[in-house]
Amino acid sequence: MGLQYFTALRSLYSANNQSIPFYNCRNLKRIKVPEGVTNCQNAFKNCAALVFIELPSTLTGTINYYTFGGNPSTPANKKLVVHFNSPLGMTANGQYGTYCGTFNRGIYVPDAHIDEFRAANVWKNNNIYPLSEWDGTT
Repeated sequence: MGLQYFTALRSLYSANNQSIPFYNCRNLKRIKVPEGVTNCQNAFKNCAALVFIELPSTLTGTINYYTFGGNPSTPANKKLVVHFNSPLGMTANGQYGTYCGTFNRGIYVPDAHIDEFRAANVWKNNNIYPLSEWDGTT
């Protein structure tokens, strides 16, 4: 089954795999990636409607340019909630450089690690809040 079958996907809250390819899911608005997923590289490229992403503590490695963006039409009105304890590295992609995305509604991180995220390259360009302040809304 090809990716073309998922372009109308609007939300997903359960999966049993270790990577999450939602590349070009232009209608995807919200996603809560389940524990166990370890890779999200290129996962949300061209997901133009995406406004909420929740990432599990099991995510490892790096986040590359296309993980959250790669499309200028992607809305800036996004919220990111992460459960991993240290900022994942960001990789550069040629002319585009390093990119975390713009999360105007904030990035929520584990309370004990908020200073690490606020100081980390690229992450620090966003508003970082303690996870305890997240009200659970998407």
